[in-house]
Amino acid sequence: MEFKKTLLTLSVIATLSPTVALAEQPNYSYLDGGYVRLDIDDIDLEPTGFFARGSVALNENWFLLGGYFSADDSNGLLDVEADQYNLGGGFRTELNDNTSLHATAEYINADAEAEHRFGQRASAEEDGYGLGVGVRSMVGERFELNADLGYSDSGESDGTDVGVGAAWYLTDNLGLLAEVNFDDDSNRVYLLGGRVSF
Repeated sequence: MEFKKTLLTLSVIATLSPTVALAEQPNYSYLDGGYVRLDIDDIDLEPTGFFARGSVALNENWFLLGGYFSADDSNGLLDVEADQYNLGGGFRTELNDNTSLHATAEYINADAEAEHRFGQRASAEEDGYGLGVGVRSMVGERFELNADLGYSDSGESDGTDVGVGAAWYLTDNLGLLAEVNFDDDSNRVYLLGGRVSF
């Protein structure tokens, strides 16, 4: 009998108090920014810089997204600089109470320059499209895990990449994030920064 009373009390508290409610769906309206580091397999340099990106939910299913990063490095003989931006949109659907599946399509523009100390210079600019699918899950009231699989094609080259990350929300609107992305050429992109949700 006491056990039934305890269950009844807990169910009433859970109904009346939002503080004990389960984690909600991830928010698709946010701005991120922070530090980026590129680990490029072909060269002995690790360009670092900044990134900024965002997403705006249009309704329960559709959202817009965009991003930009700039990074550079030098070893005394070689200077390298890389910039990229993307614009696109996506569709999301709920898998359960705190997990969503999303698919995205984007326009991507990437620009890279390298200059040798003795004057040789090379540059490349590519634009194309990217397609992606991913999962975001609020595994706790203030902790999110995410994973993405992407494909990009610039006409000159194409490839796939995998990304994993986490976000820790200090408040309902402010959080910290960390992510790493691997492509099929063994290149890696590391992101460390903050998030403002709205």
